[in-house]
Amino acid sequence: MKVLKFRINEDYYKAFQDHCKKEDITIKRKLNVLLAQDRRPENIDSYFPEEHTHNLKRLTLKVNEELYKGVMKQCGRNDFRVSTYLAYLIYKFLSDKNS
Repeated sequence: MKVLKFRINEDYYKAFQDHCKKEDITIKRKLNVLLAQDRRPENIDSYFPEEHTHNLKRLTLKVNEELYKGVMKQCGRNDFRVSTYLAYLIYKFLSDKNS
């Protein structure tokens, strides 16, 4: 098992958890799906809400090799930090759901 660490606004993370529960999917599996759907990440800062630095929750996810390699590959290809990229995936998902 590999470990991915990141910080995210707690309110947004709770909303993401709620969506995962409604879809009856684990958070890790949902992140894997979002990673697969995110072929060309562009302008990731535009998805971060204004309050993304408030009420931060630190997360440590133990993930399988497939998800870990996928995140590392995407981050290496686009020169992103892992902590920023994982938060971006969640913020983008929530943004798209609310649109």
